[in-house]
Amino acid sequence: MAWYAHIPHISANSLPAIHSVSSDKPWLWLAAGWSDFIKAPAISLAYGLVVSLAMLAVFQLLQTRGLLLHALGLMAGFALIGPLLAVGLYEISRRLEQRLPVRLLDSWGGWRTNARSLLGMGLLIVLIVLAWLVLAASIMASLYGDEELGFFNGTLLDWQSLLLLVHWPMVLSFGLVGLLAVVVSYVSMVVAVPLLTDREEMNMLTAIVLSLRTVRENPAAMILWAVLIAAFTGLAVAPVFLGLIVVFPLLAYSSWHAYRDLIEH
Repeated sequence: MAWYAHIPHISANSLPAIHSVSSDKPWLWLAAGWSDFIKAPAISLAYGLVVSLAMLAVFQLLQTRGLLLHALGLMAGFALIGPLLAVGLYEISRRLEQRLPVRLLDSWGGWRTNARSLLGMGLLIVLIVLAWLVLAASIMASLYGDEELGFFNGTLLDWQSLLLLVHWPMVLSFGLVGLLAVVVSYVSMVVAVPLLTDREEMNMLTAIVLSLRTVRENPAAMILWAVLIAAFTGLAVAPVFLGLIVVFPLLAYSSWHAYRDLIEH
């Protein structure tokens, strides 16, 4: 018996069917996402610009306060919060799919469909980020000692020491724990957030179970999709987050089409 069958209100028979897709399917999701982008360019660029400027502002704030490692973590951690930031764009893709009018105000309908479960996902992301920071800080404290560790006041790390890998154990431990957090977030939410945006009756726990099963049943396609998301996001955030103006809506639309291909309508 599957492990999720023991969870109340969840059984194998009650879950929507999961489709098996070919390993090269993520490339078609990107193509479909680009098609949505060019159908609604103004809305897409507006979303991308807001997200880009918001990430840049937070990055600059952390950097000026001496929290360089946190600022770099923000770049990697964008994958954690990206799915929730894209809820409005999932709604745009849904409306384009149904040939409904598309306006910027309509994008907020994605939150109204299942606001409680989406807020629950937001809380889960916050808990993952906090666990990342606490675990990374604990590892680094064991390496440097509480008295020598200046991580949280920014005295231990600057750009020069980072580039020279002076504090490579700190950077490595922070990065590895961050990678674990991103992987957990990805497998839990890759189809869960679009699913909650689309279906009012779906709850957060069921959506996460479906996401985990989707990754398990389509390992090749989902690994490639994760690599593509990481590659596009890395290229987008490198030029001070400006690439997100185009890449963020592109990946959001593509993620919607991934969900539609993977989960029975």
